[in-house]
Amino acid sequence: GHDAAILAAHVPAAMLFVRNPTGTSHDPAESATVEDCLAGVDALTAVLEDLLS
Repeated sequence: GHDAAILAAHVPAAMLFVRNPTGTSHDPAESATVEDCLAGVDALTAVLEDLLS
């Protein structure tokens, strides 16, 4: 399983996915644009800010 699935047995866990143009996963062809990575950072930031409030 993913790291989050293994950790979830011990602590609350989640996964954040960003899209990639090819749709492949766990493959050397997997990639993401800088814009999509930054969108992921924004999403993670929003979740963490929400958890802190």
